[in-house]
Formats: sequence, structure tokens, C-alpha cells
Amino acid sequence: MFGFFQKKTSRELHVCKSGYFGPKQETRNGLVETMTQAFITLAAEVDDGKLLKPVYISWIKTEKDAETNSPLPLIYLWNEDPQAGTFTVTVNGRQVASLLETLLPREHAEFVATRDNIMTVLAKSSTAAVVAACERTGLLPSLGFSL
Repeated sequence: MFGFFQKKTSRELHVCKSGYFGPKQETRNGLVETMTQAFITLAAEVDDGKLLKPVYISWIKTEKDAETNSPLPLIYLWNEDPQAGTFTVTVNGRQVASLLETLLPREHAEFVATRDNIMTVLAKSSTAAVVAACERTGLLPSLGFSL
């Protein structure tokens, strides 16, 4: 029903035993993948997983709106265009970095790569979940994911 996104195949994906953990990162001892998995596990346990639930924010119309207004949820949806059948999914990088610091010091050499990998994983999985929910229910994100 909704044609929100096209699949992109420009990156090699890395699949761990317990699921998808983002673009393959060549790092010592798989630290990026391990920290990504730990982050997602931690986030899923916070407030019964509500931290990972995407939320539609109607007042965000531009990236500047999102930058000037805080605090925002970890994953938020905005820029819905019902006519085109599109919307934007954003992962809050500040929140990811803040939560990641509980697992990995900001000064660590792999902090930025880990943060970026977490954001990629969350964006892809959230996009897939929102599109699936919209197709299953027939609702737009503004109706299915509002507070």
C-alpha cells in the first residue's frame, strides 16, 4: 500500500548470530559489533523497550527545527508527506552518544565508529518496522506513532 522506501544495496551487511548489526566494520576483535549489540540490548531493557520506539513529531518540518528544539526521543519520525507516501526517520545522535558512554568511553578510538554503526542499525531497523506497521495497519506514521 505504501511505497515509502527503496532498498539500497550499496554496502556489505554484517549478520551476527542474533541478527543484523549494520554495515560490516573491520575492527580489532569486533568491538564495534559487540558494542552495538550491547547498546541495543541495554536500550531494549530501558523502560520496557520504549526507548527504541519511534515517535512521530508533528512540529518538525526541517532539519533546523530538529536541531533547535530539544530534548527529542532517541528515534523520531517527521516530514510526513501523505501524498507522496514518504516520511523521515531520524536517530538522535546526541542521545546515542550519551547512552553509549555508559558502555564505552568517549575517548576510545572506536567510539565514533560504534556510535555511527548504532545509528545505522537503529535507522534501518526503525524504518523497516515503521513501514511494515504502516502497511499492516494502513495508517500513516503520524497516526500510528504519535504520542
